[in-house]
Amino acid sequence: MPRVGIIAYGSLIGDPGCELVSHIVDGRSLRTPFRVEFARSSSTRCGAPTLVPVRQGGARVSATVLLLDETLSLSEAEDRLWRRETGNVRTGKLYPRSSRLGRNSVRIERHRDPAGSEILLYTEIAANIDPLHASALAGLALQSARGESGAERRDGICYLAAALEAGIETPLSEEYRAEVLARTRARDLEEAWERVSGGRR
Repeated sequence: MPRVGIIAYGSLIGDPGCELVSHIVDGRSLRTPFRVEFARSSSTRCGAPTLVPVRQGGARVSATVLLLDETLSLSEAEDRLWRRETGNVRTGKLYPRSSRLGRNSVRIERHRDPAGSEILLYTEIAANIDPLHASALAGLALQSARGESGAERRDGICYLAAALEAGIETPLSEEYRAEVLARTRARDLEEAWERVSGGRR
């Protein structure tokens, strides 16, 4: 039977959630087999830009494969990943397997590695930032840092900093970072967050 893993390329890298973390037995690096960009404004992060797969633009980026133990079936891994991505952890809700990707729906996709030894899951959520450019991303990031997400460090500035620290680079990431720094007159993203959020913890 193929091993089941999850392709983590955003906040999932450092925070897979309590339903998955105890089943992760190994990890390795790869580049995403699809292109991603900071193309979605997340309602659960006060509108912060987040990384999602895109069909135009974007880039294949550094990611981590979180390999799961054999106690989780493929369908259970999908259910748990979906619950983590939709804020339904520990509810027991099942992933509504639909072939249609709506504007606000979360779909779990499968990628089989060329050797056939692994089935890798990843999350697909529709892009919703239009037009997509660095100025729009910076505006959303600063707005999110001023809200509740800023106090919890779940805002766009912290999300961008974590992505860059993980080695994730997209066509817009450097210009996006520069725009945040320019607007806040900060030396780095940590200082930018402190200035906008008031350093709340």
